[in-house]
Amino acid sequence: MPLQRRNEYIAGRKLAAKGLARFGIYGCEISRSRDGSPVWPEGVCGSISHKRNLCVVILAHNSPYRALGVDVEKHQSLTPEVWKYFVHPNERVQGVDEPFDRIADLLFSCKEAAYKCLQPAFTTRISFQDIEVRLRASKSDVFEVKAMFQAIELEGELYRWKDVILVWIGLKKTFDFRTYIAYCVRKSYTGVSCMANITLDDFLARVDEWRDFFMNELDDILEGEEGFEADEDDTLWGQVPAVNSKSVVQLNPVVEKRFEIKLKPEQWIKPGGFDSIGEAVEAMLAAIKAELTVSTGEQ
Repeated sequence: MPLQRRNEYIAGRKLAAKGLARFGIYGCEISRSRDGSPVWPEGVCGSISHKRNLCVVILAHNSPYRALGVDVEKHQSLTPEVWKYFVHPNERVQGVDEPFDRIADLLFSCKEAAYKCLQPAFTTRISFQDIEVRLRASKSDVFEVKAMFQAIELEGELYRWKDVILVWIGLKKTFDFRTYIAYCVRKSYTGVSCMANITLDDFLARVDEWRDFFMNELDDILEGEEGFEADEDDTLWGQVPAVNSKSVVQLNPVVEKRFEIKLKPEQWIKPGGFDSIGEAVEAMLAAIKAELTVSTGEQ
């Protein structure tokens, strides 16, 4: 595991252990499930999020919630070429007089938290575009959050302080999954048809060139983001920047322009980010190959 991810993992577990101690739960090992989410002790639900030199843990013990999700991000404006991949048509932000490019990342953080809250209960990936978020400013830089995924209603709060965004979202225990399952049976979905001007054979013949190209593109994106330096006495934090999902999603417009295909973020972007630029690019190349295989009819 790369130094950055290892240190994030350790920081999250140490902070979670301190939180569990407040509930009188000591010496509990917090393992990882198959999807990477933390496995909490009985009666506890929670979530962990990292962003460079920030680490946040939310925990609840014998609370009204059956699941929680949390996300922490550094605020940045997102262009329509980026946010069109995750914004729901009915999304609204009330009480904020700012351009949508400035508040799109608030919606992204809410969806990331909602994803963490819901995903452990599902065997298939949840699309960010299928999560509808509504924000209402309750006071300065504090928002009430309502989120809907099909028939599932979520609630929470979002806090904005300087360049930091923190959001938590919860699913109440009163929700009946049997109702949701019946609702899912009545729903049907169709995929997005894609046209490609590059054949699968062309792509495979130049895959090394495309790998270098996208690694350079992602490297430029990361260099444009604000980094941090760890304190000399702080051995907990690494200095290698994490490749977070918000950075990686900015490659989608590049893919659309180069290949005339549309990749949904849930097809290849790992929530929470990747361990390295190489891992992110390999995931994207695999998704491009799969789309070209379908759209060009090649094998």
